[in-house]
Amino acid sequence: MLPDFGTPLQDLIFEPNNSTLAARAKKMVIDSISMWEPRIAVDQINVTSTVPTNILSPDDDLTQTNAILTITIQFRNPNNITETEKLVLEVPLPGA
Repeated sequence: MLPDFGTPLQDLIFEPNNSTLAARAKKMVIDSISMWEPRIAVDQINVTSTVPTNILSPDDDLTQTNAILTITIQFRNPNNITETEKLVLEVPLPGA
């Protein structure tokens, strides 16, 4: 019943994976968190057009790493400022 819930990241799926796309994705995430998740305080959002190799398994196929947008969100509960959480999203971009 909330057709606008979430982020419009799916609109970026066939866009070239570059710094412009990363900036657009970051704005979408910021706007969506502001609108839909008032229970958290965001400390930092990083969006990169590459996958950090330190999070990959040695068995991973590295040929498609340039087709993944990595979004890292560090946030906390405003009522518990001593505990920070981190969420990493890897968004595949088949059009990249």
